[in-house]
Amino acid sequence: MKFCDKLPKLRKENNLSQELLADKLGVSRQAVSKWESGSSYPDMEKMIDMCKILNCTLEDLLDDGVVKETNSSNNTKINFSSYFNDFLKFITRIYNMFCAMKFKDKIKCLLEMCFIVFVLWIIGMIIYAFFDSFLFNLLINIPYVGIYLDGFFENVFIILLVVVGAIVLFHLFKIRYLDYYVTVEDQNIEEKVLEKPCLDKNSDFLKQNKEKIIIRDPKHSKSSFFDLLARVVVAIIKMMFLVIMIFCVITFIALVMGLFMGIYHIKYGIIFLFAAVAFLGLLSLNYVLIELIFNFIISKKQNFKRIFIIIITGLFLFGAGLGLAICTYLGFDKTNVVPKEYLQKDEVVVKMKDNLVISSNHISYKIDNSVKDIRLNSGSGLESICFDELDDANNYDVLDVYFCFNDYKLASIFYDDIKNKKTRDYEKLYSSGIVATLSLDNYNKIVKNNKKYENYYDNYE
Repeated sequence: MKFCDKLPKLRKENNLSQELLADKLGVSRQAVSKWESGSSYPDMEKMIDMCKILNCTLEDLLDDGVVKETNSSNNTKINFSSYFNDFLKFITRIYNMFCAMKFKDKIKCLLEMCFIVFVLWIIGMIIYAFFDSFLFNLLINIPYVGIYLDGFFENVFIILLVVVGAIVLFHLFKIRYLDYYVTVEDQNIEEKVLEKPCLDKNSDFLKQNKEKIIIRDPKHSKSSFFDLLARVVVAIIKMMFLVIMIFCVITFIALVMGLFMGIYHIKYGIIFLFAAVAFLGLLSLNYVLIELIFNFIISKKQNFKRIFIIIITGLFLFGAGLGLAICTYLGFDKTNVVPKEYLQKDEVVVKMKDNLVISSNHISYKIDNSVKDIRLNSGSGLESICFDELDDANNYDVLDVYFCFNDYKLASIFYDDIKNKKTRDYEKLYSSGIVATLSLDNYNKIVKNNKKYENYYDNYE
């Protein structure tokens, strides 16, 4: 379609006559008539002005097949003055609309907006609860800086929800009222009136009252202020997704480690091969998540077909590997017999002192008058006794006793069980604590010293 055919069509869609369009462009009606007849063509400045008046693009006006040339001299700097003026115009439009509306329509508008605010608040609470249970709980567990990161991102997320909610509210208000009702201003009309859009293009009302132009913006013309606000919100959202992607990258590294650990331990049993397959499936799903977030951040088009194939493959590998690993594990024989080489218990001898205090929550006492000092024994061969000698200002020798679990021995038992296709309740390998064997006199001294020590610090606090 040619320009001379497009112009009258767009003009009529916007309820404009040739004379009214000419007045807005600052040209004669004959010039507009010549454009529509194809005998002349407007310059680029008039074309741009027409795009604004007719709510269209240059592509909508130019002849089909004409290649648009991009203006390389576009000013990419942010014009804050333009944004601020646009915001003031938006406020003015709201004021003019409310001044011209009937009281009944004002109440209706306010009730609708209150209902929308309530719905947005419910949606925001649901979104916040989801992120609070997922992201914020992960952040707070980071050592040292977790509590600060949690507080920072929680506040940023709340502000983001409020800003997004405000944008949605104003946009709904705009398309429901500001774009539906237009305050008509004309130099020949003293009083501002609020009219509904005339949906019938052939209405006699338009022919008889040409000075009143009723316009409904079906394309919802862009607002510079809200365009800037939307860019800020998008930037904040991308920052939030960037943080999520960092956690995904860390998870990806952990899954790679799990995959190669499974491959390395295949020599202990085929169950590790199935575990490696499950890790490979999780790795594929994690990669898809990283790619989706990365493409969103850099505004790159997603290849959903390839992503869908990777997701299906990852789910298949994870399900197959996990299922085979579980079936293999269920076929193992259950046992509670610990090999003798792992049953050797740890023993430590502590020299008895008159001012000795033993601080421990995992120790029990056994009386044996034949023992001169204090003999500490671990309850299991998988545990070793550890203790710290603490300095005390009240002239007490404080001994903090605890047991250390031997992870190496536990891993060795686990690998031996996999080789022999056996399983056990590994929690039963933990003992109840440490046994201290000492004479009755030494026991009474320890009890007395512990009591004085506790009373001293209770009074001090």
